[in-house]
Amino acid sequence: MLSHYSSTCEWCGDAGPGEMAGGRQGNPQSTTYPLRRYVAYRCSHCQEMTAYEHVGTDLKTIAHHKSRAPKGSRR
Repeated sequence: MLSHYSSTCEWCGDAGPGEMAGGRQGNPQSTTYPLRRYVAYRCSHCQEMTAYEHVGTDLKTIAHHKSRAPKGSRR
C-alpha cells in the first residue's frame, strides 16, 4: 500500500520511524459517497503531524499540524 512512502520527516529530516495511522471513509459501490483512503504520519522527533488522502497512487496533503511539544519529547 505505501511501499513508495519515505519514513523520513519532511519537516526536520529525522530518519524515523514515526507513527502512522490509516483509515477510510465512504462506500466503494457508491457514486455519490465514494470510498476515500487516508493516512496520517507523526514524526517522533519534532512531533509534526501531516494527514494525507490517497489519490490514485499518490498521497495528497490535506492537513498539517505543528506541535507545540518540545523537539525530541517523543510523547
